[in-house]
Amino acid sequence: MHTTRGLPVLIAILALLALTACGDSGDDDSQVQSELGSDALSIQWPPAGSATAFTNFSSDSTSLQINITGVSPDSGVQVNANQDSDSSTDAALTPLTGSPSIVGGTAADNQSYVITHTASDTEQDFGDFTSFLSALATDIKPTSVVIGVAGTGTFDASSSTFTANAVSVEIND
Repeated sequence: MHTTRGLPVLIAILALLALTACGDSGDDDSQVQSELGSDALSIQWPPAGSATAFTNFSSDSTSLQINITGVSPDSGVQVNANQDSDSSTDAALTPLTGSPSIVGGTAADNQSYVITHTASDTEQDFGDFTSFLSALATDIKPTSVVIGVAGTGTFDASSSTFTANAVSVEIND
């Protein structure tokens, strides 16, 4: 049963989706990390969610512009989050500033985009970012709130752009 889980569960789901997308081709962890990107995006709003999580979002959008107003202090990007588990240093959390954006990745075989609907206990899975954005635009209603967004990919701090090969958006609609 899908319930409001919070970002740790969303990140775990993304990790599973990423491994599923890579298949069982004998790839080692470094190959998976290379294909999916080494940064992890984690954005969570208070339990009530946000009705304004995405700015200027429509069916014609090619990216997600994130409105970070009211996000949890634990939200941000962990650069090099997929470090080897034997590493003595943890990946630092980079807080989100301004109006960060999420764009689709380029790892053609390993993209996974998910919309989780907590009210109806359903998930929609997409293999490409364009289809994901189109469905999300349809699914976001005036009464919808976004609970959280999580992703794996690459973060460009200078442009505040997260290029995602995997993203999960949890909405309560």
